[in-house]
Parts: sequence; structure tokens; C-alpha cells
Amino acid sequence: MTYAFAEFIYDPEQQSLLHHGQELSLTKKNHDLLRYLLTHPNQLISRDELIDEVWMGRVVTNNTIDQCVLKLRKTLNACQPDEYIETVYGQGFRFLPTVSSPEDAPVRETGSHISLKVFGVMLVFIAIWLLWHQGTEPPGSITTPQVHVVSQSARPKSAQPANWMLAGGKNLLGHLLNNVDGLQAQQGRINEGHAERAYISFDLWQESSALTQLVVHLHQPDQQQPPYQASVQIKWQEDIQASEQLEANQLITLFDHISQWVRQQVRPEAISQSADEQVYTRNEFAMHSYFKAMAAQVSGDSDQAMTYLEAAVEQDPNFKMAWYELAIALRKQADPRKAIGILEAIQTNDQNLAFRVELVKGHCLDSVGELAAAEKVYLEALKWAEESRNPARMASVYISQGILYRKTKQFENAEQALQMAGQVTDPSSQPHLYGTIMSTHAKLAREMNQPLVAIEKAQLAIKAFQQSGDLRYQMQAKTVLASILRQRNEFRQAEQLVKESLFHAEQLKHRRGISDNRTKLARIYQQTGRFQLAHQQWQEVLRLNAELELYGNNADAYLWLLQLHLAENNLEQADIDLKMLRQLYLEHPHKEIGDALNEASLIMAIEQSDVPRAQTFVRELTLQDHPLLAMYQGDLAMLEGKLAASELHYLEAMVLVHGSGRFDQMVQVMNRLNQLYLSFNQPKLVDQLQRTAMFKPFIYPFQKYRAQAAAAAGKHIEAVGLMNELKLKAGDYWQYEDQLLLEQLKQQSTDHSTTENQQGYNDRMRHNTKVRT
Repeated sequence: MTYAFAEFIYDPEQQSLLHHGQELSLTKKNHDLLRYLLTHPNQLISRDELIDEVWMGRVVTNNTIDQCVLKLRKTLNACQPDEYIETVYGQGFRFLPTVSSPEDAPVRETGSHISLKVFGVMLVFIAIWLLWHQGTEPPGSITTPQVHVVSQSARPKSAQPANWMLAGGKNLLGHLLNNVDGLQAQQGRINEGHAERAYISFDLWQESSALTQLVVHLHQPDQQQPPYQASVQIKWQEDIQASEQLEANQLITLFDHISQWVRQQVRPEAISQSADEQVYTRNEFAMHSYFKAMAAQVSGDSDQAMTYLEAAVEQDPNFKMAWYELAIALRKQADPRKAIGILEAIQTNDQNLAFRVELVKGHCLDSVGELAAAEKVYLEALKWAEESRNPARMASVYISQGILYRKTKQFENAEQALQMAGQVTDPSSQPHLYGTIMSTHAKLAREMNQPLVAIEKAQLAIKAFQQSGDLRYQMQAKTVLASILRQRNEFRQAEQLVKESLFHAEQLKHRRGISDNRTKLARIYQQTGRFQLAHQQWQEVLRLNAELELYGNNADAYLWLLQLHLAENNLEQADIDLKMLRQLYLEHPHKEIGDALNEASLIMAIEQSDVPRAQTFVRELTLQDHPLLAMYQGDLAMLEGKLAASELHYLEAMVLVHGSGRFDQMVQVMNRLNQLYLSFNQPKLVDQLQRTAMFKPFIYPFQKYRAQAAAAAGKHIEAVGLMNELKLKAGDYWQYEDQLLLEQLKQQSTDHSTTENQQGYNDRMRHNTKVRT
């Protein structure tokens, strides 16, 4: 039996895949995978099912499966770009094309018979191609085509918005317009407020003065094939100065039509020339793949974007913009060194591309820790931006420099860079850029221990991204604000923001965003006593981070899990967390993983009352300048029975943490002091509890200390009331020993009440005796 899908025919018995008569090469495993997908079209297939049916139950990693799927996608897209295999996040894959089993489907033949058939198919295909593209410029042509105008009445009423063309179209059209002498197309943006009204717009500048606005609506009457159509308007404020309907059978030709029409309207005397003809391609298949990649990138599906980009550069190896976008996709996929290799290979005189290559190269160098090299590259990008007299590009460089200076603790330089970015940015007309500045400023203010400024800047960023309509960056700004609020113990607000951001990240299939938000949600659940929910989130975080190769993030997750298991009195599982962390460090000996391992080892040593090991890891934390070093030194002193030394260390930790504005860390230290004073200094305990309340602590264990202080002061009813409330609100923090304490306080209250009643009875008897006497 043979299978037909899209323009392919597959014969599983002969292991033959044909595309328009040309046989394609597949690996054995790709044959096995394709055969199984074809027999289960449009069905959700899990990785476990693929392991059983394609890998015959062998032990394979998720990465092995993903690579096999990626290779098959790549082979199919190289012939005919489309979405063949859908990745369903967290569930598996789905084969999307309609599959049929035609009775007259060709079987594999040998010798001259197959040659003649292939030759015949090729002749038919060439004839169809010539008919289809009759009247259009050939893909290799670089001459300006004659504008093909379609009257409004001639346009089919069934034309549908082609939103998949928006992102790629914005990039291509911006490039073509900026090649017109004396014309600048700036503020290129996409408005996707409504599917029927989605459009591309540019501000057209002529000789440094704002000229007009260009608005382009894109349509495709038949979603499966050309022609492509564009409704083009040139506006001044809200008045339409000129408009036209354009149509072409190729994407390249359509956008040539649009740029030529714009030039005729605003700069008829100007010539159009490119500094580098290979920035974009004249290969229609490669351009189609590029457009599909940009649409996938906007939706957050970086895997699909990479598949299309790989197809684009295979179809035209000199397509520089596709190579550039592929480098960006690799950086997002946590492979910055490979991205740097591609960026280094792109040589161009085109100002726009040269600027973007240098800027992204700086981002990649920054992410791999080569900060001095990144700083040098940013200066080169700034030179390109200044030569093009483009304020938006200059602002982008200043923002990148600000991020770099923040990482290197050069806070004054970072502030100065962000101020310069703000000076060349108009918040009303450039809301996205302004939002990026404010979001970066929020992170800087947080690190400069200015939490209120950080909150203000994060809120401004969210507002700006809402104005720009950029959901992805709005999500990121909300994530930043949620982090700040969580550190201020504003758990309810932080949780709401994280859930909103997580929802958007899942809608966009943005895996890094999903991981970051699940991490924050896990921390909130853990800090507020919802341990089962925290466990669920941490398991998802570990899985996602492993797929994204975010090993440092997984080290942090294991550290939190260890503390979660200790809070559950599950020492055995905590020890497993420590072993997993140790194994992670052996496989990936990065500093951040080593730091997390040292902290986890110290926590376990203290929990197990192992003084020598605790002393060893306190020394390790001293070397890494841990922000809570003084707190851990206090824990060690407590373990050694040195109460006075422990108090001094905790007081020192309070002073150090107070300057950071981290309420969560402040409460960690203060609760240790509360526990200490409960043992030997009741007056200090009362004062310390009052100070702790100022930092909005979670109810557990803070209220337990309040109850014990009340009982020590003879306020037994108050103590029992506080413990009863704690039992209702502490969640999974409430343990067996807390129940014992509640029963003890109840007994003390009962005993005290009985004693008071007996004392009252005795007093009345003595009084009555005196009266009778």
C-alpha cells in the first residue's frame, strides 16, 4: 500500500518517498517514524508510544526522539515548506496533512521505466509552473517589476487575512523601503488587534522629517496557494492620501510591487538600490520558508521557526537574513556559541543587517560570560546605529549596555546607559522600546536594593507593552514584577501575575517563559505551605530545564526541593535531592551549580547536626560571598551551642539583608532570632516579633512564636486562639509537633482556668468566714 500526503507519495514496502517524482533520502529511523505517522494521521502520539512502536521499546532520551522528528521535518520542508508534524507541548506529536491511499499511486520501479515516469512528471510540473508564474518576474531577477494593480471590485470577496505573512512581510518591506534613496521606513510594527484588521505599518521619513504613515493589509484568497494580495494606504494623521490594491503570485513580487508603489507616491524621482543583494533572497521557496519561520517565531514556537529557517538556508545558502534569524533562534534555544559562529560568518555592507548582527553577537557573548568582548561589540553596533541616524537602534544598544553593566555591578554606568536610551525614545510613539527600557530599569533597581523604584518601573513597562500590543513582552514584564513582589512577601499579587504570565507563555508555546513562570509559582506555593502544588510545579520545571539545557536553573530547583522535603520531615528524599545536585555538578561543573551544591550541603549538614561538615561548607560559602552567609554562621553557632555568638551573627545578617529590600530573606533571619529568644530571652522575643510583623511574614512559623510568647506571658486563651488560626492557614507546614504544641497550650489554658476557679472559690470562702465571725 502507498500513502499520499501534500505533494508526497510514500511506499513503505520499498521505503521510497517521492516528491514530484524525485526520490528523497531518509534514514532508517525516519522511514520507521514516517510509516507510523502515516498510519495514524491527525492523532496525538505520545513519546512513550513512539518509543514502543518506532524504537521497539528501547531506552531512548526525549532528545533522540526530538532530533529524529526534526530531521524528518527538515527533509519534508526542504521540498515544500509547510507544517507537517505538530509538536503538542507536554503531550507528543500530531501528523497534520491529509493522508490518502490512492489505488493508482506509483510503485517503485527500476531502470528506464522509472526514468521515463520521473521525466514525464517533471515535464508536467514544469508546465504547471510556467502557467502559474506566467507574467511574473523569475525568482532570480532583481529588476523592479511593473506594479500589478487590482481594482477593488475585482478583488474576491472571500479573500482572507494572511496573518502568517505579517512578521516576515514587515521585515522584508522595511528593507525594501529603506533601499529607496532619501526615504526611511521607521517604527515598523504589526497590529494584530483583530484577525480581520491585522496590518503592518511604518512611519515614512524624508530628509529627517516625519512624512506619512504606510499601512499594509495582507490577504490570500486561497489559504493553500497564491495569489497574494495587499491593500496599501498612505496616510497623514487619519486622512488617507493614497490607496491601492496589489496582487502577485509570488511573495517576492508582491512586496516588490508594494515598495515600488510607495516610491512612486512619495519619492518618484528617487532610485532604489541595495548595498547587499543577498540580505534577502530571490528564491520564492526560501522566502516562503522565511515567512513561515517569522510567523512561528512571533507565536513563540522556536522549534518550528528553526525548522523553517533551516529549510530557507538550504533552499538559498546565501540568504543572509535567514542565517541571522537562525542565529537568533539558536540563542533562544540556549546554544549561543553556535549562534556566534553563524553571526561571525555573515559579512554585509547593509547597515540594517550589519547593526543587527553586531547587536545579537553582543547578546550571545554576554550570555556565555565573555563580557569584555560583548562590550566591544556593542560599541561597534552603536557606530552602525549612529551612521544610520536611527534613534531606535541607538536606544537598543544603550539598553544592551545597561544590561551588561548591571551584570558586572557597574550600576552607575548602567543607569547612565538607560537614561541615554530614554532620551532618544518617545514613549507615546515607541511604546515597545520604552517598555523595554522600563523593564530593564526595574531589574537594575531591584539589584540596587531599590524595590519601590523597581515596582514603579515594572508597572510602567507593563503599561507600555499593553499599549504596544506585545503580549510576549507584557508577559515578561509581569514576570519581573512578580519576582519583586514575591521578594516583598506580597504573595497574593505575585501569584496572580505569575499565573497570567504562565497562561500567556503557554499560549505562545514559549518554553523558557513557561519554565521561568513555573519556577516562580513553585516558590510561591512552597513559601505559602502548598507543598503538593509546589511538587507538581518543580517536576515540570526540572523536565523543561533539562530539555532547554538550563542546568543552573535545575540546580536552583534541586536546592528548593531539598528545603521542601526537609519542611516535610522527609530526610531521605532530601538526601536524594542532594545526590542529584552533586551528579548535576559532576556533569556540568559550572560555578552557579557548585554554589547551589555548597549551600545544599550546608543545609543538610546542619539538619543532621554534623558540625565538622557544616564548618567546611560555611567556609565554602565564605569564599563565594553568599548574601546569607551571616545567617548560616548563626545556624552553625546554634548547632555548636554558642547562643550569644549565634545572636550576633543573626543581628549581622539582619543589617546586611535589610539594605537589599528583600523582605523574604529578612523574615528568614528574623524567625531564627524569634526561635533563639524563645529559648532564653522573652522580653527580646516580644520586641522582635513586633519588628518581624513589619515585613509581612507568612503566618508560619511567625504566629507559632506569637502563640508561645502569649502563653509565656500568661495569655493562655490568646495563645490557643493564635494556634487554632495557624492550623487553618499554615497549610502543609502544619506538622505533628505543632499539633502537640496546640494540645499542650489547650491543657495549660484548662489548667490555668481550673486554678483560677479554685483560687476564686477559696477567696470567697475566706470572705464568708470573716463575715460570719
